[in-house]
Amino acid sequence: EELGLGSTLEFMGATDDPPAALAEMSIFAYPTTGESVGWVVLEAMAMGLPVISSHVGAVPTFVKDGETGYLIAAGEDPEVLGGMLESLLESYELQQEIGKAARQ
Repeated sequence: EELGLGSTLEFMGATDDPPAALAEMSIFAYPTTGESVGWVVLEAMAMGLPVISSHVGAVPTFVKDGETGYLIAAGEDPEVLGGMLESLLESYELQQEIGKAARQ
């Protein structure tokens, strides 16, 4: 709300059907403070979603910052995440470019 993204952002929470939930998304944001592998990030990338994730665990081995997604520091200022979301939301072309690279 504070970042002005309320009308375009939905916090999904837990789901019993990750593929269906991912199919409804245009961007996947995963600002976590800890992760070992990051399977959900790989699932989102496999579906061609542009990803913004924390730089934790194995995530940086498959998310190449600025190429196949974006990485932020764990616990990063929410305004940094908001700015990245905003830049992706403003450019459908960028969403498609990053999503396509992520899927490869």
